[in-house]
Amino acid sequence: MFPALQVSTIKQGVSKFQRPGDQMRNERSRLVQLDFNACFVGRSFGQWTYFLAVWVLFGLSQASVASAQTWTNIGPGSDYVRVVRIDPVTPSTLYAGMVFEGGHYPVGGVFKSIDGGHTWSNSSMGMPTNPNIYSLVIDPKTPSTLYAGNFDGGVYKSVDSGATWAATMSPPLSNPKVYSLAIDPKTTSTVYVGMDGAGLYKSIDGGGTWNAASTGMPANPSIYTIAVDPNTPSTVYAGLDGYGVYKSTDSGAHWSAASRGLPADADIAAIAINPVTPSTLYAATEEISGTTAGWVYISTDSGSTWSPVSTGLPVTACGLHALAIDPVTTSTVYAGEFGCGVYKSTNSGGNWSPLNTGLPDPYVHSIAIVTAAPTTVYAGSCNTGVYVLTQPVGIQSLTISATGAASTSTPGPFGPLITGYVSGTVKAGSAPYATAVFSNTQNGVVVSEAGVPASPPTIAARFFVDSRTKVGTTSGNGTVDILTGFAVANGNSTAANLNLNLRDSNGSTLARGSLQLAAGAHIAKFLDQLAPNFVLPPGFANNGLGSLEITSDWPVSVVALRLTVNQRGDLLLASTPIGDLAKLAPSGVLSFPQIVDGGGLQTTLILMNTSNALETGSARLYGDDGSPLSTHMTGGSAADSSFSYSIPPGGFVRLATDGSPPSVNAGWAQLTPDAGMSAPVSTAIFSLTQLGTLVTESGVPAITSTTHARIYVDKSSGHDTGLAVTNPGESSIRITAAAYQSDGVTPAGNGPGTVDLVSSGHTAKFVGQFIAGLPDGFTGVLDLVSASAFNVVTLRSLINGRGDFLLTTFPVADMNQAPPAPLIFPQIAEGGGYQTQIILLSTSPAASTVTLSYIGDDGSPILNH
Repeated sequence: MFPALQVSTIKQGVSKFQRPGDQMRNERSRLVQLDFNACFVGRSFGQWTYFLAVWVLFGLSQASVASAQTWTNIGPGSDYVRVVRIDPVTPSTLYAGMVFEGGHYPVGGVFKSIDGGHTWSNSSMGMPTNPNIYSLVIDPKTPSTLYAGNFDGGVYKSVDSGATWAATMSPPLSNPKVYSLAIDPKTTSTVYVGMDGAGLYKSIDGGGTWNAASTGMPANPSIYTIAVDPNTPSTVYAGLDGYGVYKSTDSGAHWSAASRGLPADADIAAIAINPVTPSTLYAATEEISGTTAGWVYISTDSGSTWSPVSTGLPVTACGLHALAIDPVTTSTVYAGEFGCGVYKSTNSGGNWSPLNTGLPDPYVHSIAIVTAAPTTVYAGSCNTGVYVLTQPVGIQSLTISATGAASTSTPGPFGPLITGYVSGTVKAGSAPYATAVFSNTQNGVVVSEAGVPASPPTIAARFFVDSRTKVGTTSGNGTVDILTGFAVANGNSTAANLNLNLRDSNGSTLARGSLQLAAGAHIAKFLDQLAPNFVLPPGFANNGLGSLEITSDWPVSVVALRLTVNQRGDLLLASTPIGDLAKLAPSGVLSFPQIVDGGGLQTTLILMNTSNALETGSARLYGDDGSPLSTHMTGGSAADSSFSYSIPPGGFVRLATDGSPPSVNAGWAQLTPDAGMSAPVSTAIFSLTQLGTLVTESGVPAITSTTHARIYVDKSSGHDTGLAVTNPGESSIRITAAAYQSDGVTPAGNGPGTVDLVSSGHTAKFVGQFIAGLPDGFTGVLDLVSASAFNVVTLRSLINGRGDFLLTTFPVADMNQAPPAPLIFPQIAEGGGYQTQIILLSTSPAASTVTLSYIGDDGSPILNH
């Protein structure tokens, strides 16, 4: 985004994409039935495009959500899912091992989802027809490599993420029945396979060859489960049918019984090793001496001795088939009972409680937990496919170090979509600057991220509305559709009455309406979803520009988001600033620290008059060296570096660069009101087109100058953070930049660095170009200080899985001004491809503690999973 050189070297990835409808219509997906006729009145979007827009941005039903832990079925269908596995790098990718049992169940083989279970496809090419897949493992270093165990015979391997498979098992076993698989987490070419009545085999060449590895075990045992110590992978445990637990300390070369304390003749169906303290492990029984008995045993000495931890389990009613340990809170353990559902312990097995709400099929074979989001739990059932567990977040407490930063995220884009809002309460210290970042994943790829600052309650707000379909692009390659949505959160104990007034560019009223929002409630809608309380004028939904004014008899929090559906059906989000009409209109000079045009980039300036009087002034554009930056605006006017504006009360002006230069022109813009005039509430929207397709949009509000600022730096998960700085003064300035860890005081990188700017000068670089030595994965803060005023904006970048360059605005903490308070985020979304990150950035010399309350549409605790 920043220097032209960097933009030109962005990876221009090309791949085949589905149409918006195709991604939802595959052979195993199940869609909620909607009244589409009601949904699409007055709008010419394609049915699936609008369906996805409503779903991803605001949710389908806006229904209230129960606060208990609940399982939700996510497919593939009425199937026997023996095993569920999660891609360790891309956790929205799931694999399900299916059992056919000679036609007793619909299908066998491996099924795959790349969107957290919303849609599934058969991924069994190269396998026999309808194999019985009892086990699956994923190479933790190379997740595109998988192994599948077929109970009908053999191990199959895929090196292309399940697209194709090849048989790997070789003689002496010509038709081995495979129960279990395990992989060495450090030397991933080492794979173990447990057989039915044929013991254990091992490969050290990724399945190329196999050799018997059962020395010390009883003759020809059935190996139900295998577990490898994550820290010392030469230590391996095996659960046997009727012989308890066996252990090897030499990578399977020799085995010895490790069953002291276990009952004689125990069938061990599952073993789970504590990932933090591997000397602690659990074993689960399916039967003891041929009788159903579902007991859990714990060992705290690497399997030397075992003790029962089964209080609360239906030990005589059902056998256990699965165990899973929360990778972060390792005292939390899940147990899958075949016939009794799922049980959970939060004290290392000391007590167990049923966890079966929403789980009609109690025959659970497999449990899998997302390592990066351990409240996301999947279960594979015998009759109805895969389930995901939704759990209440309720209240979360974060501590921010003095002048430091903290962030938290909802678990991830998995499972069903849930929407609501977050209310923050400062328990100690002072309020931080706060931003919510929404990310949207489609078909396993992050396609958009948008940052929105906290929105303190107001009784009157106004935002820009863009509602157009089939809008042409600078590339001339197809058209895009643009929508504007808004969300309102009422944190009061009294219902709020909202009045809505849609104005045109001259401030004239186009439509009015009203609605009531219950106490504690939340609403999120597109404008054309508000009928009959608010009805758009004819044609506005498809070709409308305006501003919407919302007034309320009680203070409410308001956020607006612009959503663009690009040429391939991606949903691109960008923030739209809110003008608080209860405050005085801004005065003085404002700045856009980054303006770009050409080379696929385009900038749109939106100036909105929130006062009751005419606003006039000018916008001047400058290049890096402080000289005027001539730019063509849409509409055919001649190139110029200065543009005048005149905006009537309640009106707006929209200026857009035409994007015509073949290379990138970068600079900044200064907005100067005429004498005695207030300044318009203004924003810049950056757009980037790659290979003829619009891939990102990002909104940045106009800002005032400061002499001291801190920004949140994120170089994790493929992100980077960029910085644009300008000098609005008449003399050269020097800015000192220093990076710190998230505690705000521990130095990071090879700093400090300096930034020198001439009068009206500008520079834009990634943070690593100011401060060398910041490693990939770094998160922290960058401190900027100068004796003279400067302007600064930050954008976080992400090159996604197909090479698109995504942008989102990031928080800037002005150390000279108090942050907006109180902390309310009127819209968050989780699941359905959506995730929300909350970033807190302190300007205080003392630590602060903030409690975040996650609240649903009806005011009850919101659910995450």
